[in-house]
Amino acid sequence: MIYLPYQNQVQDLIRADIQPRYDQYHHRMYLQISLSSFQNPDLSKVSVPDAVAVEFGDDAIVPTEWTPVVETDTEKKGVLVFDNLPKDLKTFNVVIYLYEDMTFEWTIEQ
Repeated sequence: MIYLPYQNQVQDLIRADIQPRYDQYHHRMYLQISLSSFQNPDLSKVSVPDAVAVEFGDDAIVPTEWTPVVETDTEKKGVLVFDNLPKDLKTFNVVIYLYEDMTFEWTIEQ
C-alpha cells in the first residue's frame, strides 16, 4: 500500500480534504475524502460518489464503493474506492465536480 500526501483546496466556500492510498498489487485506490462548509448550503445536496472521479491520461473512472463516516448538511466524510486502475499508473488526478471543478494531482513513486 502506498500512502500519498494529503491535499486540500477551498472553492465556492467548500473545503475539500483528500488523501489517497494506492494498492499497487490489486490496482485499487482508496480515497479518504472530506467536504465541509458552514457557509454553502448546497453541500447538503452533493452526492460524493457522483461528484468525484479519478483521471489518468485520457481516461476517467468513477468510484465502485462509498463508505460514509459522516454525512450532515455541513460535512460529508468517508472513503471512496476505485477499482481497475492501470497496472502502470504513475500520475493521476482526482476531480471533484462542483460549481467549479476542483482538481488534485499526484505522482506515484514506487
